[in-house]
Amino acid sequence: MKKIYQLAGLIGLFALSLNLVWTQKKWAAPDKELRYWLDARHNNTETLTFLREPKKEIKGKFITLKLFDRSHWNDYKKAFSYDIADQFFATSCGENRDIEAYLRHAWLNQRYRRWLIYSGFDTKTGAFSGVIELRGSPKGPLLSGWAKKSHQGIGASKETIELSTREFFEVTNIAKITAEVAPDNVRCQYFLIKNDFSFSHIDSENKNNSVFMLKSPALKRQFRQI
Repeated sequence: MKKIYQLAGLIGLFALSLNLVWTQKKWAAPDKELRYWLDARHNNTETLTFLREPKKEIKGKFITLKLFDRSHWNDYKKAFSYDIADQFFATSCGENRDIEAYLRHAWLNQRYRRWLIYSGFDTKTGAFSGVIELRGSPKGPLLSGWAKKSHQGIGASKETIELSTREFFEVTNIAKITAEVAPDNVRCQYFLIKNDFSFSHIDSENKNNSVFMLKSPALKRQFRQI
């Protein structure tokens, strides 16, 4: 009987040692997705607080917004061009030359609730029209996005801003959203002002970008009541 107990003890120790080795390997070499997320944690991002789950689809007259998904990646790559990113408030897209890496980074940031992203699709044709993003950042929630040239100047971008910011405010209950635009990007600055953003300041730490701000509708109502 004593030998049986000794044998059981040895088997237990062997199993424990195997488990320790497996655990060390697991943490020494996490899967690619986890390793990428761990790197993204230090990439100037902060987690957004969600009060509820974001809507998977928001339908408008011109544009239907769909929660960003891997199935949209090919549409994104076909539609995106760097001159579009330069025209709109998406400077980080324009600087990142590896679209595949950017898409993976964006998708993971959304999965871990650091960003909230919607892809835009033409309501009538179903064609991909662009992207709108709310990014968690140390400076506060930051708006970024772009639209295909075929969907500029027809009211689609205005509708995208209206639909997306309403959802962003309702989901996160944030007080304001900011958008940074290059100093020479007059077209985008004018677009933001037309859509209720107000000029805030010049960001001297980030290429002297012009910073615009949109206050939460709930916050505006509170000020009216005072």
